[in-house]
Amino acid sequence: MTLTDIQHFFSLPPLDPEGIRIWLWTVGISCLLVLIVFIVKTAINFRTRRYPSGHIEDEKTIRNILSTAFDQRAVFEVQVRTAGGQRRPTLSCAPDHIGPSSVSLELNGLKSLSDKWIGRDLTVYFRFKVNKETIFYTFTSTISGIRQQASGACYITLPFPRSLENKQKRAFLRITPPPSYLLGSALWHNESMPMPDRLHDISLWPPPCLIYLAGIAEQFKVVDLSAGGARLGVSSSVMSERRMQFNAIEQIIFMIDLLDPENDKRLRFWLHCRIQSVWVDHATRMTNLGLQCLAWARPREQAIPGEPGSIEWLRSSLSSEVEPLGKWIMRRHIELFREHPI
Repeated sequence: MTLTDIQHFFSLPPLDPEGIRIWLWTVGISCLLVLIVFIVKTAINFRTRRYPSGHIEDEKTIRNILSTAFDQRAVFEVQVRTAGGQRRPTLSCAPDHIGPSSVSLELNGLKSLSDKWIGRDLTVYFRFKVNKETIFYTFTSTISGIRQQASGACYITLPFPRSLENKQKRAFLRITPPPSYLLGSALWHNESMPMPDRLHDISLWPPPCLIYLAGIAEQFKVVDLSAGGARLGVSSSVMSERRMQFNAIEQIIFMIDLLDPENDKRLRFWLHCRIQSVWVDHATRMTNLGLQCLAWARPREQAIPGEPGSIEWLRSSLSSEVEPLGKWIMRRHIELFREHPI
């Protein structure tokens, strides 16, 4: 250090105590914010770990899971089983109350229920969200009580579940579309698949490889339908005649026309699906395709000029569910229950 440097050092103004104080506060607040972010992330990770997978028997964990579902007003799907093990239509329920030894659910769309239902075996499905991820659970139970109110609400009481089963890949509520509600369907696969840049306009698509119009052309069958996919059946004669072959992981487009009786209109969905499974039912000689929905489309409310077949593509929810289709399926289940009560 030279003499000039020393003179320069002593000529500097003294440090400002107020400036030092502001600097210390800034550093302190920054450290506090970093600590808060760390604590929040740790809490989120801990909350996620509270919902384990697989078979759960710990009562405290089960109560925490049910409490979260009740807090989020989750929909509980209650499926009644017959003595022969055949499933009856599923009832949609809203959470009501969690007691020390029981759980109470309100039936949606039903004002009364016969006491003959007491003791019936059930399978209960529900779901809720944690960190934008949908988690699914199911448990078996029985109806231990039925309560009806003058306001028209009807409640069922179930014993507090002894165990839960985590279903990350949920078996969505499924239905075989009644013939009077299935107005038509079509399938695009392999060479008939539209090019990616033409997906927005069906007038540019090749003709479908298979179609279904009751009594006119029944080249495949909609075995069942869910909010997250479908199961289709193709007869061996059609497979042989058209030299068709389906493989898992391939993608197809499945269009379905459904009747919406509540609004007296047609609901049309295009489901862009992945083939999850392919198997042959040797009894019926039918090739079955299990489909999972990746994205879906519906007709645009207002057509785009120059695009006569313009449609609107939408992503599925985080749980791969097409919500309007799920609502349609739930309403049909309620209808079936009313038409064929136990």
